[in-house]
Amino acid sequence: MPAVRPPRRPGGAPGPLLVLVGPAGCGKSTAGEAAARLLGVPFVDADAVGERYYREVGWDLDRLVDRVAAVGRLAAEREWEPARAHAVGRLVAGHPGAVVALGAGHTTYGDPAHREAVRTALARAGAVVLLLPAAGRDDALRVLRARAVATKGTDWVRGGHDFLAGWLDDPAVRELATDVLVTGGEPPARTARRVAAVARRGGR
Repeated sequence: MPAVRPPRRPGGAPGPLLVLVGPAGCGKSTAGEAAARLLGVPFVDADAVGERYYREVGWDLDRLVDRVAAVGRLAAEREWEPARAHAVGRLVAGHPGAVVALGAGHTTYGDPAHREAVRTALARAGAVVLLLPAAGRDDALRVLRARAVATKGTDWVRGGHDFLAGWLDDPAVRELATDVLVTGGEPPARTARRVAAVARRGGR
């Protein structure tokens, strides 16, 4: 199958074919990598490559760890927001035609200016797909929590703040999405085919 051509928004440069968003553990990396293979395009995982972009604005993961120790996870995440928003812009600009998976923190912000910067960047993508493991909020959170504990050894509660619930409940993430796919218990290959189908039609 020939590779799908990158989208071009009116008056803009080509953007990613597809961007996957959602809370930690929703399957963005697994589905994105498999969908990219089906589409014949590159796959980019923000969690794997983001640090090179954080460094452009004076951040890296070592600094984040230091700030978490100094001020706590929630305050450190807020300090880190400009670097995450910068990384999203650079990922979108630098990977036309690719499938991009954004870590949960790359789409949730306390500062409205950073939310708007990310919204503007993602408007260049052909489609933005929010993956959820269940339609109901409580069911989705239960599945995500179990996955986080099983695969990462964490429940994502830090200093009394539930990051996982925050990522899931953030209405701004739904506003970014052109499509929402509820995966339920379907096999990853089925999710990848559905994601690829969205990319081919360019969102809703």
